Amino acid sequence: MARKKRGQMPRHVQMPHYLMNSEAWKSLGAIPRAIYLDMAKRHNGTNNGRITYSVREAAEELNIGLATASRALDVLRDRGFIVCMKKGAFSLKVRHASEWRITDFICNNDLPTREFMRFENKTRYPQRKRPVAVVEAFGSCGGSEAIENPSDGSCSGSVEAGSVGASVSVVEHI
Repeated sequence: MARKKRGQMPRHVQMPHYLMNSEAWKSLGAIPRAIYLDMAKRHNGTNNGRITYSVREAAEELNIGLATASRALDVLRDRGFIVCMKKGAFSLKVRHASEWRITDFICNNDLPTREFMRFENKTRYPQRKRPVAVVEAFGSCGGSEAIENPSDGSCSGSVEAGSVGASVSVVEHI
């Protein structure tokens, strides 16, 4: 067991406010956030760009499925929190995990890139501009005892097609 020097802080993971207030962080779910913290826990100050972390390790550490862990790593990579420096594979004679760089930390004396700060939150399914038909009735109300309500422009009774003074128009809103 290594002794810590007097006045030395124990190892910890910092979460700066600019990171937590970024659009990219706010768009993450709980599992990608947990994986980010688990990866940051492995950073020792000098190994950024060589942080080994596999889908299997993520699944085992967080008690989640392999597919869920893989999707969470993909989300972190797409949002700009991590960058894969060396892809791991089982096809080699010696198994090895992927090596990652966390973009919020210094890597090889280069400044942090903080790619997540350039993320723009776009909806997954953008809304298509569709014409929406709105039917509005103009004219007088038909039916018995039609009483106009001037406060909201509606009236009681019914509007019959073909009645005198009643017209219907279709308005498209785009």
